Amino acid sequence: MRTLTLTIIFSLVAVFTQTAETVSQDNLQENAKTNVVTGFEIESWAYDRGNFSVSLNQYRAGGPPPIHYGGKTPAFVEYDIPFPAAGKYRFSMFAAVYEKRPLAVFLDNKEVGEICHEKTTKSWNTIDAQWFAPVELDIAEKGVHTVKLLANPYPPHL
Repeated sequence: MRTLTLTIIFSLVAVFTQTAETVSQDNLQENAKTNVVTGFEIESWAYDRGNFSVSLNQYRAGGPPPIHYGGKTPAFVEYDIPFPAAGKYRFSMFAAVYEKRPLAVFLDNKEVGEICHEKTTKSWNTIDAQWFAPVELDIAEKGVHTVKLLANPYPPHL
């Protein structure tokens, strides 16, 4: 089984990469033979469903454009993500969290953890965004799976 890292850098990109410490020699050889891509990116604002807003001017202060509360509760975004392989993924976020506003993380409609709950940042501006501790996602089979972020009532600036 492969262990991959899923990192969503909100207001930048979602990045999927295979962690070096868990890659076996067999996996490296398999990837070389089949040209399997073990890293890919998804823009955070390109969610498939949800009610967050994308801000091109507000909350940036020199940082990338964030997605944030869009005026409706509960606030949520969903991403249909094509996972390239079964395995364990770590989902972490780069977010501006001026006051604690944790997000519940769901994988295929099953709650798997909470993110953005352990600290705050110096402002809501994405220039002050920081990395937050990961939530593990266990992908049983390769293919498209839905990752949902749910805030109740308000999300951080992602």
